[in-house]
Amino acid sequence: LLDSKNFILLGEGVKVCQGEDEQVFLEGDFTGFHTYMIVTNTRFIVSQSNVGATTQMSFLAKISMQLEPDVHTSHTVNFLSPLCPLQYVRAVKMGRNFDAFELGLPGAKSERFLCDLSFMSRCRLPMLPLIPLNIEYIGIAATGERTAQKRLGEGHEKLQDLLARLHAKESDRAVSLVMYRPGKLDDSNWTFKETVEIFEACLIQHFRT
Repeated sequence: LLDSKNFILLGEGVKVCQGEDEQVFLEGDFTGFHTYMIVTNTRFIVSQSNVGATTQMSFLAKISMQLEPDVHTSHTVNFLSPLCPLQYVRAVKMGRNFDAFELGLPGAKSERFLCDLSFMSRCRLPMLPLIPLNIEYIGIAATGERTAQKRLGEGHEKLQDLLARLHAKESDRAVSLVMYRPGKLDDSNWTFKETVEIFEACLIQHFRT
């Protein structure tokens, strides 16, 4: 959970939070999430020799991933840079593999971005197959005051167990969070809590093993 007092506004609604070791860039509306899924997905590995800027706003990179179990494939992906103007881009390590990009910016400044599910969803351009997600857990925070962010920020046993198991196995899979916010209620006979609980039940019914 991040205190809004620590954010600095950057341009078109991008916010940055300075941590102890690195900055986290955020964009969008982070309020109102009450339903969430804990999922696992392929890790994305960046080829050192196949990454480079194409314009001041975009770059190409060859990414290795598993879109089918135990089958590694490589894809050349066109990305929109989250920060511009882009002067250079290169593959760097933020984990045990080359799994991130260093983006060079004017004034000898650079920023690093992990090539994770969020980055692939937000910054890549079309022409890449869908990325399959394995749903490990579906949960809710059913009251208006207690959001999904607070539920996860208080400590989540399933999430911690999953992270520990993948770390112990040095797995090729990563853990991600997919969160939903319910829309505006059009029927006053339905309460907020009932709406969220029905949403959760539909997700569990649809994705059951």
